[in-house]
Amino acid sequence: HNGATTNFFGSYTINQAQALAVQPNGKIITAGYSGDNGVIVQYNNDGTLDETFNASQTPGYIVLKAGTQTALYALALQPDGKIIVAGYTSINNIDNAFIARFNRDGSFDGSFHDTNNNNTGGIITTTFGSNSQLYSIALQPNGNIIVAGWATYLGFANALIARYTSDGNLDTTFNTTGYVTTLIDDVFTKGRAVTLQQDGKIIVAGQAENSLVQQIIIMRYTSDGLLDDSFNSSGNTPGTLYPLDGNGYVGSTAYGIALQPDEKIIIVGSTSQYDLRFDDQSYTIIRINQDGTLDTTFNDQDTPGYILSSSGLQANDALVQSNGQIMTCGFNYSNNYIAIVIRYNHDGSVDPSFNFAINQPGTNTTSNAMSIQADGKIITSGTISTHYTA
Repeated sequence: HNGATTNFFGSYTINQAQALAVQPNGKIITAGYSGDNGVIVQYNNDGTLDETFNASQTPGYIVLKAGTQTALYALALQPDGKIIVAGYTSINNIDNAFIARFNRDGSFDGSFHDTNNNNTGGIITTTFGSNSQLYSIALQPNGNIIVAGWATYLGFANALIARYTSDGNLDTTFNTTGYVTTLIDDVFTKGRAVTLQQDGKIIVAGQAENSLVQQIIIMRYTSDGLLDDSFNSSGNTPGTLYPLDGNGYVGSTAYGIALQPDEKIIIVGSTSQYDLRFDDQSYTIIRINQDGTLDTTFNDQDTPGYILSSSGLQANDALVQSNGQIMTCGFNYSNNYIAIVIRYNHDGSVDPSFNFAINQPGTNTTSNAMSIQADGKIITSGTISTHYTA
């Protein structure tokens, strides 16, 4: 294979690159975890470690361990080049929402801290409920930071959306508390991916239990933190949508989200069609109209509005190219895990001119995140291993 691999803390440590971004200068930055540590790694355009990054500490990478365990699942770049990561850290057996911000050179941004909770030095930990984890970041034009994940209240996982100001404080103009939690159907609701519309509305995708079935859920919130009842207004719970409800599938979950230029919503994930066996999962792509209805012009000859592909088991991330084509990444499985990237045309048909997979005997590979360079080249990150290597 062609690409860069990095292993931390010994051959048997699990290393996962969970998030990815490309700097304006072409350098590639990833975030994830290695064992019990959060890790951020920056590569040069040629795939070598950028040893100017965090040069005075561990050149090329940053290791984060704020508690007994820290894991990073989200990464965003501010317009000024500062780096924001999010995930969770475990302190006294409680998972806390975790956000950190770094300067372009990899040093902590000391101006980023929550003055109400005395967090300092570029790291913020926030306890929402009895446990909380963050999985996605979206940046507002004014510098505010939107994060999404889940938090446990009274024993139930609730979708969590929080907004922090650019200096690191919870923004109390958002739902008066700085965060909102959503529990649909009183079982569980989890947020996995978040994006922003041009009008400031917030779209979150994840999973919730509906009629005893664990399903993909999409939620849209107004910019002040309320469920937007103009989204799927005819549904049982306006502001929310179960896009595969009623199709007879036994389970589904969303992992990634992207917006087209016309603001149609692309959701990617995995669906179990008949039972919950691992080998029954299908690589899933869904397109939603702005009003919260399935876009039945997408894949209209087979399953209008969505695709369940046997080419893979799970889609983890998506982006929309400037020509409208939809890039997705994830993995398949035969005798080993196989990282795949699939490109779809605007109508949902597969683009046969594009084909990428890493299938090496004796190794496992997954593709967890993707981004695009200024020259149009596609970067994907994840794991390739005999043991696990970021």
